[in-house]
Amino acid sequence: MRRLCLTLMAAVCFSSNAVRADRPDVEPVGLNRYLRTLYPDLGDKAKYRTAEADLNGDGIREIFVYVTDPQFCGTSGCTLLVLQRRQRTYRKLIRANARLPLRLLSTRTHGWRDLAVRAAGGGVMAGYDAALRFDGRRYPQNPTVPPAAPLKGPRGVILMRDEPRR
Repeated sequence: MRRLCLTLMAAVCFSSNAVRADRPDVEPVGLNRYLRTLYPDLGDKAKYRTAEADLNGDGIREIFVYVTDPQFCGTSGCTLLVLQRRQRTYRKLIRANARLPLRLLSTRTHGWRDLAVRAAGGGVMAGYDAALRFDGRRYPQNPTVPPAAPLKGPRGVILMRDEPRR
């Protein structure tokens, strides 16, 4: 009985830590340095938001970075990165221009959770939510063209919300 209770407690603890939504106050270790190596123009005072979720079920949360510096935004949204932790660095799983909200869907493709972002602007007349499915190596880079697919009424955990305009 005690072993069952410990197992259940571990499962509950793990599931509650699987998602850490929209945490602008927390920077994963080495993230700012990694972003500056990818984008030297970003500078030391880069504006970005982060969230974390375990996409592949390995117990290690991937990092979502939404870069909101003006040079990284356009009519189709701002730069979204999904990064997988790799020892002392990261592996880029996606770099796309997208709009928020960013959702974690309940479905999986190739063992990885599907994502949804808002596709609008940049020539898209009517905005819609688009599913981004893992192809075995990475996620689609553009939510407005296949293999990204439009969704009707996406459901899922919102990792990042669009901030109201002030």
